Amino acid sequence: HMWCLAWLFFSCFICTNWYFVLFLWDFDLGFVIRSTHICFTSLLFFLLYVHIFKCIVLIILFDTHILVWVVGFVIYIFIVVIGFIGYVLPCTMMSYWGLTVFSNILATVPVIGTWLCYWIWGSEYINDFTLLKLHVLHVLLPFVLILVIFMHLFCLHYFMSSDGFCDRFAFYCERLCFCMWFYLRDMFLAFLILFFVIYFIFINWYFVFHEESWVIVDTLKTSDKILPEWFFLFLFGFLKAV
Repeated sequence: HMWCLAWLFFSCFICTNWYFVLFLWDFDLGFVIRSTHICFTSLLFFLLYVHIFKCIVLIILFDTHILVWVVGFVIYIFIVVIGFIGYVLPCTMMSYWGLTVFSNILATVPVIGTWLCYWIWGSEYINDFTLLKLHVLHVLLPFVLILVIFMHLFCLHYFMSSDGFCDRFAFYCERLCFCMWFYLRDMFLAFLILFFVIYFIFINWYFVFHEESWVIVDTLKTSDKILPEWFFLFLFGFLKAV
């Protein structure tokens, strides 16, 4: 049902998509919806990179089942794809040409590259139908992501892959009480993150959102530079290296 609703009752137009964003600002506290969406996206990627870095350090010290890493990598790919589609949908000058550059990478795939790029665009260039397909994927992929996350948790429990401390110090872990200090530690970290999120949402949300992304798209004029969001910078670096 959600596929049908997203496909039939949402209109995507390259020239007018940005005006839907501006229309949202006409409502009381409408800016909170957009800024919250952007800030929590940055928070998600920040916590994700911290988690990946921690796991890389721990895998050096302890053994981790390969399937846990494979499913975790799939989760990361899903989050990157969902985030990039959400970055493209407002169809600003930056996002439109960013999509053009990144999707043209598929044309370098041997044999099927040109066909794959044409299949994603739905034409010989990015058009309204391309945005409609991306919108449908942006709605549906998070539900697939939830399923993959459950698979990741299942692999963690099934293969008993943790940080390894419980295996090395089982005697100590079995007698460790989950006392009030653990609650206070977690609550302090949660409130600290919440404080920064509220600050970025209501005061300084341009810190996680480039001002260049406010330029309305002009399909007849190329952007002076492609400047992706901070959580895509290393991927953009790989692209420039290639």
